[in-house]
Amino acid sequence: MVSSETYKGLLEYLQAHHEILPLAANSPSRCHSSSRPRVIITFDDGWRDTSEIAQPLAREYGIPITVFVCPGLAGKSSPFWPEQVTRAWRAASRTHEASNQFAKICRGSLLRKSFLPISCGHASLEELTISLKSLPASDRDEIVQALSRLRNVDEVAGTSPAFEATMNWEDAARLVREGAEIGSHTQHHEILPALAPEKVQCELAESKRAIEDRLGSRCLLFAYPNGSWSPSVREQVIAQGYSQAFVNSAGVWTADTDPWLIPRVNLWEGSLVGICGKFSPIVFQYIAFWRSFRAARRAL
Repeated sequence: MVSSETYKGLLEYLQAHHEILPLAANSPSRCHSSSRPRVIITFDDGWRDTSEIAQPLAREYGIPITVFVCPGLAGKSSPFWPEQVTRAWRAASRTHEASNQFAKICRGSLLRKSFLPISCGHASLEELTISLKSLPASDRDEIVQALSRLRNVDEVAGTSPAFEATMNWEDAARLVREGAEIGSHTQHHEILPALAPEKVQCELAESKRAIEDRLGSRCLLFAYPNGSWSPSVREQVIAQGYSQAFVNSAGVWTADTDPWLIPRVNLWEGSLVGICGKFSPIVFQYIAFWRSFRAARRAL
């Protein structure tokens, strides 16, 4: 997550010192040369605040963005399972009884490990999320549903912030009218390497078809959920007609980059602010450029 003030600081800096390109299914070889570093801005998941905050600010600065959405989760409140697990964790943190129930569910599942919210810190919640990502979707969903039925989860859910909701199709259509691009992020944000091949095909095909039907334009862009891919998943992405696909690992996009494994740099509040708590060009340059160039050199 990035605050509005930090995001504005980033946009101002990019506008002054970089060339910001629209994605438009272009590769660097088709872009005109520039003496300034070139960047493309993308957002995953299709959160409502991308529509209500990120796009209006980007438009104010004349900066194009691309948003990767999950059609099967459009217009919903907290549809992503990590947010559901977080609410269950917060609810279980209220009493020892609830915390023990939480741990029992985890211990009795394929995780086979106890997670005690009342006594553990945020790192353990992250560890739980990572562990759940490694499971097949059906097993993960069973655990998430069991955790969501814990006592007081509904009360915690009632206080969920608005940014946990996803944009609807009216929002997406407005973004397109304003110059943003919409790409696919699968139908339901499944971790594709964990799915059977026929499930992967459905996630890729259904999301592409939904976006094209709803927005009336071809969907050629794809971003792997969690950045997770495999050679067989990559081949299915190609077979479904996507011309480009993006991962979440740092790197430099050149004319030699695999079009279906294009690197991206993940940014969050801590990757953009300095010790004063405000946007820091130095911190941004290190995260976005130095790490990318190091990754590109290691790949040689």
